[in-house]
Amino acid sequence: MRYTEELGNFIENTVAGDSDGNGQKEFLIAREFFPSQLFILEAIADNTYVNRGSLTGLGGNNSVAGVSDLDGDGAPETVFSDDQFDLQRGNLYVYENGSLVSQGPDQEMLSISLGDTDGNGLGEIIGSPFNETITNDLKILESTGANDAFVEVFRGPRDGYNLYVLDVDQNGRAEFWRRIDNGSGQMNVFTLANRTGSTITDIYNSGSLLQGFSDDITNILAIGDTDNNGSLELAVVQGNQIHILELSTNQPPTATCQDVTVSAGSNCTADASIDNGSFDPDGDPITLTQSPSGPYSLARVSEL
Repeated sequence: MRYTEELGNFIENTVAGDSDGNGQKEFLIAREFFPSQLFILEAIADNTYVNRGSLTGLGGNNSVAGVSDLDGDGAPETVFSDDQFDLQRGNLYVYENGSLVSQGPDQEMLSISLGDTDGNGLGEIIGSPFNETITNDLKILESTGANDAFVEVFRGPRDGYNLYVLDVDQNGRAEFWRRIDNGSGQMNVFTLANRTGSTITDIYNSGSLLQGFSDDITNILAIGDTDNNGSLELAVVQGNQIHILELSTNQPPTATCQDVTVSAGSNCTADASIDNGSFDPDGDPITLTQSPSGPYSLARVSEL
């Protein structure tokens, strides 16, 4: 046993992160019981840790999302949430250097994660609902890049529970994963999805693959390509089982066309684009071509 620390009852979840920016990671330990507390435990020597104190909330069921420099100012933010069940609301807290810089009651954000789901380099707080009666059960807040301010960049309904993010293909653009009830009370189905603007697209569904095990899925880790066979892998924790799954999340691009009518020039020809928002669901760059490419003569038809 290297170290033991008594932090009280109902330890909910733990992540590791450098909350004070000193280059030394700490254990961030969420205490579930009311009022919520987030303990910070830092190693100062071999087998020696010091409790740096705690960050506090208003409710119970504390859940820590992690530590990230969300606004790019060089100082990491620590993000966690809790709930006030009697008020039917969740609370979101953002601390920087031990000081509370953002707090608010937010019913649509309880189970939270940190990530960059659109790959623009700005940190995001991704939340799922306080309870199942709230229909808009996915909300994304993005840093404005300054002054610890966040704006809502996405809100929309999503089925499932405990929305989290992970970078499956390790390209700097995070995907969503969520647990889904299989209809028999067991959350042993999961999906992966990604976001392009205001569109979220499922790219993988485990279906019946893990339904032979009655336990709920509790965690999913992106582990890369550990056997060097060219396929990405996920480690899925389910009860006392861990499953290593190989998957490909690459999706073909979607071509969207529209009818276009343009006026011909003096030589009875014209150029025109029939693209109507074609995109790649994975966010990869695409090249569009029209056949024929133009310029077009009178009443000529093109295909994308």
